[in-house]
Amino acid sequence: MRLNRPARRATLLQRQNVDVPNLQLKPGCSWAETYARCVSAAPEAFESDRIRNLSHGEWQRVGVPGHHVTPVDLSPIQGPPRVERDIAASAVEHASDQHAAWSKVGLAERRERVTAAIDSMSFTTPVEVSECWISTPLSSGSRAAATSAALATRPHS
Repeated sequence: MRLNRPARRATLLQRQNVDVPNLQLKPGCSWAETYARCVSAAPEAFESDRIRNLSHGEWQRVGVPGHHVTPVDLSPIQGPPRVERDIAASAVEHASDQHAAWSKVGLAERRERVTAAIDSMSFTTPVEVSECWISTPLSSGSRAAATSAALATRPHS
């Protein structure tokens, strides 16, 4: 079975002898907290056991959930379900049709629609993605640990 990007990264960190259990998230940035914010913001996109796919303008229970893990502690997390080729092709065709229709709408009307859509959204206090980068103490001083730490942490801009 081919692993997705987070699972491959976690495997790479383990191979490099990085102390994966010592990676830490800032408060409020755990998978469970982030996922809960997503469910709160768009409940129609989630079910109790999976994420739905947006297809033909509706959130649908299609596809097979894959194996996804968080690279912080390798615990299982929800990920996007894989859909069959015909379902994906149909969804892409529908999106292309919608794009073609949208491109024929005048710029002024597009601005009005987008502004109205944004104004209708109720926002909670956003958590900056940059605030959720993981960090790890460098105890071994090894090149692998330093490389992994550089990948895992990011300076705030």
